[in-house]
Amino acid sequence: MAFIAPTGLTLAFISGLFRFCTVQNVPFFPIYAWVGIWTSIFMVTLGAAGSSKLIRYCTRFTDEVFNALLSMNFIYEALASLRRNFLLVADPMNLSMPFVSLAMAIGTFWSTVKVTTMEQTCLDLCRLVLCLLVVGTFSFLSDLFQSQRASCVPCQQFC
Repeated sequence: MAFIAPTGLTLAFISGLFRFCTVQNVPFFPIYAWVGIWTSIFMVTLGAAGSSKLIRYCTRFTDEVFNALLSMNFIYEALASLRRNFLLVADPMNLSMPFVSLAMAIGTFWSTVKVTTMEQTCLDLCRLVLCLLVVGTFSFLSDLFQSQRASCVPCQQFC
């Protein structure tokens, strides 16, 4: 949760603001700039008023509940994206990309569960495994996209 805490709030807010701007047919960047200006005015006002003393009322329970809500939001968005890959496929006879994304999601989940269930004494081994997973994932994607680009059958008639 240490990774989600600083970035999760920002990502959830920006994606919600972008969705709102898309639905309302409003340009995103000017709205985002005005939100930043408005937020900075609030932060300066709260800082000048000395409201930092109110942080003592935020307990660890509050932090954990909020992180749990953010985690559920990320899980929902990931599952919705996987579902969308299958529903909006261009060629129903070629489901390779939706199944590749599903396999990568399951592989990431499985490897995360395996790494997090290891004991804390093997922290160096966990770091090594995570580095290998990252390098393996990127090399797999690189090989996949390279082979997809090299085997572009519809484009060969124009070459």
